Amino acid sequence: MLEQKILDTTLKTRPPDATHWSVRTLARHRGVSRTLVHGVWQRYAVQPHRVEKFKLSNDPQFEEKVRDIVGLYLNPPDRALVLCVDEKSQIQALDRTAPLLPLRPGLPERQTHDYKRHGTTTLFAAFNILNGKVVGTCLPRHRAKEFVKFLNQLEKEVPPEQEVHLIMDNYSTHKSATVQRWLKPKKRRRFHFHFTPTSSSWLNQIERIRADHRPNDSPWHLPWCGRTGASNLSVAGPLEQPTPTVRLESHCRRHTGQGPPLQRGHCKSLAQTGD
Repeated sequence: MLEQKILDTTLKTRPPDATHWSVRTLARHRGVSRTLVHGVWQRYAVQPHRVEKFKLSNDPQFEEKVRDIVGLYLNPPDRALVLCVDEKSQIQALDRTAPLLPLRPGLPERQTHDYKRHGTTTLFAAFNILNGKVVGTCLPRHRAKEFVKFLNQLEKEVPPEQEVHLIMDNYSTHKSATVQRWLKPKKRRRFHFHFTPTSSSWLNQIERIRADHRPNDSPWHLPWCGRTGASNLSVAGPLEQPTPTVRLESHCRRHTGQGPPLQRGHCKSLAQTGD
């Protein structure tokens, strides 16, 4: 059957001078029309030009860590707060060299092609899986010192007697001696760190903010700017020359009722966490 031959050729062979078949090259090879090849590919959802990548974790405690983190999502401890923490470093603080020209009838909004650099910044963020609220701040660098500053901010944001479970990746900053010293005082024993398995940051729900982000939501197209709340973050990166403080509106999108299944309707009520 001609259709099966086209499918077999696509799946089991490669052209001698290319990495994959195209509609034209396969049609020429089989002596059929491009329309026929295209129809077969559509019918069987075959897309030779696409390649997806995957990575397997070699963490010996993979199953244990997955159960721990998923358990926090589905059945968190009573009256405890679960926060997903991550950072985005090397964010360029860019600004246009002239003011934007506003939208007008018959004319789109216009901006200059060139821009000025205002250094880089690092965004630290913690995502509350219960209500979708994000606590975030921008700091000039990405070291243990800055991470501790962010932890101090989280400590002020959450109720003083509430247990706090932080889910994060295995970046060395999170396990540094500076951070361990921060955890030592008795008042901070309520903070519990949970690390995702190696090569498994997809377990961290804060990654959904980056995945669901729409680039137009931020003037600089920062990966974690979405649409909720009204807190301003200062971009305090190193500046090439003295300039006014550049401000970034952080509107992190709400996920309540529209996030992935793990965070919909499974979490217990918490004491006042702020909404």
